[in-house]
Amino acid sequence: MKLRCDGLERLPAPCSRCESTGKNCVIDRSFRRVSRRDRLDELEKDLRALQAGVEKPANLNNQSISSGNIEEILPTSDQASTPLIDSGEKIDLPDSHALLSRYRSVLLPHRLEDIELQPQEIIKHVILFYRHYHEHFPILPDIHYLLQNIQTSPLLVWVIVAITSARRPLEQYLRVKLIEPMKRLAGASIMGSDSPSIFLVQALLLLCNWPMPFKATITDPSWTYCGAAVSIALRIGLHKPAFQVDFMYGFRGDEDGIALRTRSWVACFIMQHRVSIILGLPTMIKLDHTILESMTGYFPHLPQSLQRMLFLTYKIHNFSNQLGQCESTKYGFSPNPLSLVQGFEKDLDLFQTTLKSRREETALLSAKLHLYSYLLSPSLQDHDATESLKLVEGHHITYYVGQAYSCASRIVNLSYDMFSQDPGIESFEGVQEKRHWSVGWTHDLMYAMMVLLWIVKLSDVECDIDAADSILRQGRNIYKQLMTMDDDHHSRVCDLVDYITCMDFNNLKDSRTTLKQTFIRSRMSANIIWNVVYAAKKRFFEQRRTPGDIESNSIDMVCFSADRPGLDDLEPNTYTGDFGNDNISWIDWDSFLPTDGANII
Repeated sequence: MKLRCDGLERLPAPCSRCESTGKNCVIDRSFRRVSRRDRLDELEKDLRALQAGVEKPANLNNQSISSGNIEEILPTSDQASTPLIDSGEKIDLPDSHALLSRYRSVLLPHRLEDIELQPQEIIKHVILFYRHYHEHFPILPDIHYLLQNIQTSPLLVWVIVAITSARRPLEQYLRVKLIEPMKRLAGASIMGSDSPSIFLVQALLLLCNWPMPFKATITDPSWTYCGAAVSIALRIGLHKPAFQVDFMYGFRGDEDGIALRTRSWVACFIMQHRVSIILGLPTMIKLDHTILESMTGYFPHLPQSLQRMLFLTYKIHNFSNQLGQCESTKYGFSPNPLSLVQGFEKDLDLFQTTLKSRREETALLSAKLHLYSYLLSPSLQDHDATESLKLVEGHHITYYVGQAYSCASRIVNLSYDMFSQDPGIESFEGVQEKRHWSVGWTHDLMYAMMVLLWIVKLSDVECDIDAADSILRQGRNIYKQLMTMDDDHHSRVCDLVDYITCMDFNNLKDSRTTLKQTFIRSRMSANIIWNVVYAAKKRFFEQRRTPGDIESNSIDMVCFSADRPGLDDLEPNTYTGDFGNDNISWIDWDSFLPTDGANII
């Protein structure tokens, strides 16, 4: 039988067992048995302390974070903190050279299939990102912390490279070449080749905000990437930023780490709505305590630009759910939308008094367009509606059609101003190029053009056709400049605008009733987009089926080659050629639509 040691009771004499064998044992009163897990935790803590003892990068500008400069990374007792970067930070070239010299030996070359980048090239791309893109979606940490730890996330490395290569002529081929490898890398990272981390979430969100070129909408992986980002964020506890230890063993939160996790979760909420609203799908993320607290200013380190994006997204979330996701109707429309639209319109008008930039004004006007779209649906105006929706009186419809026309026109004009006055990007080689637009900017412009097409070409409202066509061509020429490759999504939007704008107005007026017979009703505010595409596709197939009407077809396909482009200062190769070519790739547009072409007629 194993006897309990009685050494503590017999001190300073030896224990009974040792005394019986003639041994003299000594008991250390301070000794405590340590479990294996505790020993491993202590070892990990020691390693972090050693790492923290390594020289940390100095503050390049010797100023605090609040002044908009990079702060030195300070370690905590558990892990290196993640200093935050102000949304308006700009990195000057002298600082860029300092970063290159400091981190060139820290990073390793990165290889993606047959593409390899050296450390100095990676650092240059990171610097370009922080100088020209970070302020528009400020979710990444301090640049020093990023460069120290970016080795742990290959996907984030290549996402930054892809974004900053987007508008540089010398690297245009690199961006196109990265399309398929990036899809494979993102898929592998989501499926587990990368451990779940905040860097992985941020990489997927950036990939949604500045997506790789794609063709038909159905081939855009942004919905998948955004869903994966939300799923991973939930798994590692970003929705509870102050309780990371509850979701990831061994991690203890510090103030800067909590702020970084908060902004990443806020970014998930914003991006999920950006991706879903243009597809006409309900979001997969709901309001929670962290989102609501972020809007009240509870988290002081949340960049102001991100907080204002969140506030507007919250407004869109509310009216989209109440107007487009009603549980009592088959299509999701609210039975009495007018009073809701009027209430939410006043709410957005209040936000409009606090606008700080043209970009914010564009986002607000786009939100109003999505709101007004719930009163532009044919089902709200037709007495043979399939649901018991309360019909909106004609004068209200006329008023909101006018409001929508005004907002859409203003969005196109603002987009023109932002595009033409963009100072662009100056690369390390001295090349000046236009900045690659985010998905929010392109979606706002595209939605405004679709609303204009619906009002001018497919509704019964009388308006100045020539003025509307001029505005549409202006927006179309912006899209043309955003093209990365032939037949990408931007090119397809241009083709759609060209085709509908070229339709003969008098001939189109007689067939509007037929074109509106098949319309989409269950895709919330995106109904207008899909209705415009269906109407154009149906018109195209009607022409194909009636080849004898040569005069009508030739008038419909008249070209605008004599018209001036909407942007006088665009590049010389701006496409303004023969829009009369009827060899438009409508077969490819089948994948843009939920059904094939044969079923829409």
